[in-house]
Amino acid sequence: MKNILILLFYSLTQVLFLSAQYAPDNVTGTKLHFDFTLEGENISIDFYNINDFASFGEYGHIGEWGGSWYTWEKTSPNTGTLKIAEHGPFTTGFTEVFMTFTSQTAGTGILKEYEYEDGKFDQSPVMGWEATGSFTLFEMTDSDALPFDIYFKDDFSSDNINRDIWPQEQEYGIELVQSDGVLSLQGTLTDADERWYEINANTILKMSEDWVVEGEAFSNLHETEATNYGALLGIDLETTKIALIVDLSIGITPWGIYSEISLYDQEAGDHPSLGREEYQFQSITLQEGSSGKFRIRNDSENKIIYAEYMNEGNLTSVFELNWQSGLLTRASSHLYSSLPDLQHQFTGWVALDDYNARPDIDFRTPIKEENGNIEILPLTAGNLGFRNYLVTKGKPVAKNWMWLDHYPWVYSAEESNWIYFYPSDSKLMYFSVKNNAWMEMK
Repeated sequence: MKNILILLFYSLTQVLFLSAQYAPDNVTGTKLHFDFTLEGENISIDFYNINDFASFGEYGHIGEWGGSWYTWEKTSPNTGTLKIAEHGPFTTGFTEVFMTFTSQTAGTGILKEYEYEDGKFDQSPVMGWEATGSFTLFEMTDSDALPFDIYFKDDFSSDNINRDIWPQEQEYGIELVQSDGVLSLQGTLTDADERWYEINANTILKMSEDWVVEGEAFSNLHETEATNYGALLGIDLETTKIALIVDLSIGITPWGIYSEISLYDQEAGDHPSLGREEYQFQSITLQEGSSGKFRIRNDSENKIIYAEYMNEGNLTSVFELNWQSGLLTRASSHLYSSLPDLQHQFTGWVALDDYNARPDIDFRTPIKEENGNIEILPLTAGNLGFRNYLVTKGKPVAKNWMWLDHYPWVYSAEESNWIYFYPSDSKLMYFSVKNNAWMEMK
């Protein structure tokens, strides 16, 4: 009789579970929080599914927001499969989470990752592992709003880091610290492969808007044994739709003021038949220096990103990237550059209209390179960092003088050239030599 009652109870439980219909038909507008365990290590990540194909993941330990392409398939009344690709719609590697709902807001899951190799997806988990754990699902509210178009100014005057802006936690033995009006790193790196150490600001900018990212970087390592290090103002450009990533940075290195732009096309690497380059890179080195003020700004109207530095009191352009065509223009022939000419056309380029921009600080932790050997050097607080960091909306305010003696011809210090004015309807137009175009004076 006891066994019959147990069987009856189990059967009723299964009937109630199967009839509960816990799994949603779609996950648009939800926040998914995963807690998984892999080889004893806890993995925690949040996904914000903003529409029926785009999701943003928050990687809390490095303060990074990463866009992903996703699909959701309800496989039974209480199960479903979430498929996530970091770059584009599943033409490269992807992650699958097989989810079993035990209520409308929670359940258990199995996470597997797949790579594209030798012309096919490896259908066994990478390195033979899979992670197991639990999840919770919430309807997104105003408090879950993603940090789109967050603008801020941080002069690092407090002794406490503003974690709303800089959520970075300690990683690989390196810690972000703030004191004496500077934001810097301290510690000794535990993994030489991680010496390109990125600190992400908690904001996501749109390419359809004008914005300016600027900051003052410094290094006190130029008289030490370090042969490579860096503190650079940076921008990462990504989209959920395709696998092309663009990184721009400008700042301080052992060689002085330095700027670089790199492209990574994972789809090209996984599919050589496409005939595209997987990696592309260009760099520019200016004069020597251990500190400087730098700026990266987006001109949404002309679809150009500018990298600039303060030179003898004037902001000077280093390069201009036309993000519609992929044409990179070096500002001066007197700079040392990997560019043989003043212009370079990136191949396999796509217009960046749908891209998002993530401002960051690109640190390179110090090393000593000698006879092919790499020695990791310790970092002391205050030796490599930034004195301020700003993300502002709109075009930069012109601060340089104009000489109006011969109006409508006017000499502009910012343009370093003569410009010509003429009235058009209710607007005052001028010809910009720098942009080679008629523009409205605002």
